Amino acid sequence: MNASQAFILIALIALAAIALAAILNKGKGHKPFSKLAFLALILILVGMACGDGWPVGYGLMGVGVVLGVIDIAKKLNSS
Repeated sequence: MNASQAFILIALIALAAIALAAILNKGKGHKPFSKLAFLALILILVGMACGDGWPVGYGLMGVGVVLGVIDIAKKLNSS
């Protein structure tokens, strides 16, 4: 395992921990993930898992980030 694969593994573990914490805190007055935010998270995770084919992996991560930013903008405009 080279250094880039180790960083990807650490990032996957961190994102999984954040998702798990969000799921476990669901009933404590926090708003659940929107469908768009959940899709963004899934695309980012799949993009990280496809690290060998860099155009595919970076493309999926890019689409996930764009969807996440769109979700944030929608939430800010609706408040």
